[in-house]
Amino acid sequence: VHMDEETDIYLEVATIPEKWLRKDEDGDEATSCCGDGWTSDDQEDNCEPAVTEVLIFDTHTHPHLDVNSIPKMKRFKTIRRCLLMSSQQSEWKTIEQLHRTYEVVEMAFGIHPWFAHEYDPQPDASWFKSLRSILVAHPRSIIGEVGIDKHARTKSTGKVEFDKQMRIFEMQFQLAIELQRSMSVHCVQCHGILFDFLKKQKEFPPKVILHSFSGSPELVISFLKIPTFGKRIYFGISHCINIMGGSQKPLACMKVIPNDRLVLESDLNNALNMEKSILKMCDIVAECKAWTREETAATTWRNALVALQMEDKINC
Repeated sequence: VHMDEETDIYLEVATIPEKWLRKDEDGDEATSCCGDGWTSDDQEDNCEPAVTEVLIFDTHTHPHLDVNSIPKMKRFKTIRRCLLMSSQQSEWKTIEQLHRTYEVVEMAFGIHPWFAHEYDPQPDASWFKSLRSILVAHPRSIIGEVGIDKHARTKSTGKVEFDKQMRIFEMQFQLAIELQRSMSVHCVQCHGILFDFLKKQKEFPPKVILHSFSGSPELVISFLKIPTFGKRIYFGISHCINIMGGSQKPLACMKVIPNDRLVLESDLNNALNMEKSILKMCDIVAECKAWTREETAATTWRNALVALQMEDKINC
């Protein structure tokens, strides 16, 4: 047990139960888009999630990357809303079309750090003008998936294009402030850099979700202490990234993340297993927080609406 002296919060060293690491026979966790690279599979959806009355908001997912799986969204039983995250400009129109077709779909537009090197970091660049235009056209949309990543190397150079990532991220951060939009932020192996960046800012977006947060419990506390920003930050947790990796940190983090700052994510790149994955994460949060599944779904639903500024825009 570690104690944070300033906050008197005990950080328990957790052990991840084997049942939480077990994959289903159809390999539902093999479709994450945030592992070593974009993946896809053609597996059949041969295991429906348990019938449940809970309604869940999946605040980070990529099913548009597997168009053959999209019809599955019509049969969702528990996911009432899912926020589709873009990674490149080429995905924006697809997400826009899916939003018009499926009531369950909410939209996020942005440039992922893995692809930042392909974009001109100038305010008059065509992609940036297009980003502003599509966000203005959809007042309920947010900016995402954006961020920084010191693990990702470009195939063409074999290098981490971090300077370019940072410049593209800063542009989108400022746009979120200008348009007063929430953000979903990807951060891998550079939480300290993100923390230092945020501490220097005088203005912030209304809300920021740190997607599939992989930092330490101490970092959770540090982010929450940043003046002004600490009241605007949320932490996303996904089964495929935070639990399947086997790290003990996510469980310890859940102990210190405030109850009203936690949101659920599937982060899968097809629709077939989104519900199974998000329900697994829901149950893990419930056990860590000593909540019921129903309490967990209701709490994270409310948190999502606030984090995404959709309180008055979505009727459950």
